[in-house]
Amino acid sequence: VIFLLTVIVGFILHYFVPIYVFASSMLTSILSAILIMAGVLIAGWALQTMIAANVSPNPYTPTARLIVSGPYQYSRNPMYLSIALVYLAIAMMVNSLWFFMLLIPMLILVWRGIIQREEIFLEAAFGEQYKNYKKRVRCWL
Repeated sequence: VIFLLTVIVGFILHYFVPIYVFASSMLTSILSAILIMAGVLIAGWALQTMIAANVSPNPYTPTARLIVSGPYQYSRNPMYLSIALVYLAIAMMVNSLWFFMLLIPMLILVWRGIIQREEIFLEAAFGEQYKNYKKRVRCWL
């Protein structure tokens, strides 16, 4: 929801006060496509890993098992990472300073409002196993 609301706010601000960042170029289009593909691939890999581990991808369902394989061996939050990559691609495609200015507050909201709460739950549920995982694997990358 945070990502979607940020995109909506970005479009509204850009509609009323357009501030462009880049001169239109093929490079930004290529980078946007690469970011979208990376985001979709990471999300698909994370989803496939969750399904293979018999863990529900529903964020409102408590997790019964700690997943440390697949993309989770590189990022504790590959799904949020994938959404952030797609958001960045949208920002580049729309070519709006507003989207880039909203990126950092959005990531802070996701980190403080969602990730920190999830990590408290996971630490309580999995104890030392999760603490060791946190020491090995970074939050985003």
